[in-house]
Amino acid sequence: MTLPGAAAIPALDQLLSATGVGHIDIWYLITPQPEHLKGPPAEALQAARQAGKVRFTGITTHRLATDVGLLTAPGAAIDVVKLTCNFLAPPEAVAAVDKLYAAGLGITPMKSMAGAFKMAGAGVPAAAIRWLAADPRVHCVPVAVETVQQLEQDARALSRPFSDADRELLKSQRAYASPRFCRMCGACDGQCPEGLPVSDLVRCAMYAEGYGDLRRARQELKTLPPLTCGDCPRCVVQCPNKVAIPDRLRYAQRLLV
Repeated sequence: MTLPGAAAIPALDQLLSATGVGHIDIWYLITPQPEHLKGPPAEALQAARQAGKVRFTGITTHRLATDVGLLTAPGAAIDVVKLTCNFLAPPEAVAAVDKLYAAGLGITPMKSMAGAFKMAGAGVPAAAIRWLAADPRVHCVPVAVETVQQLEQDARALSRPFSDADRELLKSQRAYASPRFCRMCGACDGQCPEGLPVSDLVRCAMYAEGYGDLRRARQELKTLPPLTCGDCPRCVVQCPNKVAIPDRLRYAQRLLV
C-alpha cells in the first residue's frame, strides 16, 4: 500500500474481515520518502503489528543507499525490505544488503531478472533464479509468472544448485543487460540540466524493451515530466554502472510516439 496512517487501519480491518484471513504476513509501505519511516506512518505499521493484524512490516525501496541508514537505526519499525537484487548488483548495493542482513532485516529481492533483456530460451532466467537462491542473505525468491508453464519452469529451476555453467550464462547476459539496466543507485539524481528524472526514464525503457510491457512503460511515462531529450550537444549525465544514458533516454522518448 502507499502511505499508511490512521486511515489505513480501518482499511486493513475491512480487508481481514472480507477475506477471512487472520492476519497479513508482510504489510509493505510502497517506496516511502525518508520522512515516512518515522511519525504516523511508522506508528500505524507498529500498531498493526502489535495488534496481531500484521506479522511483519516492510517497505519497497528504489533508493537503498538513502534508506539503509534509517532502516538499520535503533527502534526502526521495519522488519523486511524489498529491494532491487540480482546478478548485476554493484558493490555498493551488495554492501547495503550486507548491512540490512547484519541488522536482522528480511531481504526480499525484486527485479530479479535484471530487466529480462533477451532472456527467452537461453537458460538465463533459471540461472538468475538459482543465483538468488544461492545467496544466504535472501529469504525468498519472488518471480512473476503469467502461465502455469512458467511456474513449472521456475520450480524446475530450483531443483538444482547454482553452477559454473550458470555463472557463464550470467556473464554473457551481464554484457548485454548492463548498459540497459538501471541499478537505482541514485547517482544520476539531479545531473540532467533539463531536470529529467533519468533513472525513472531508464526504468520505463526497461519495461518496454526488457519486460515487453509497452502499456506499462507508457503509463509510467505519463506520470513523469515532459520528455524533451536531444537538445544537448552532449549528455552530461554520468552513470557509475556504465548505463548508456543517452541511448536509454532516446529509447524512452520513442515510446511516446
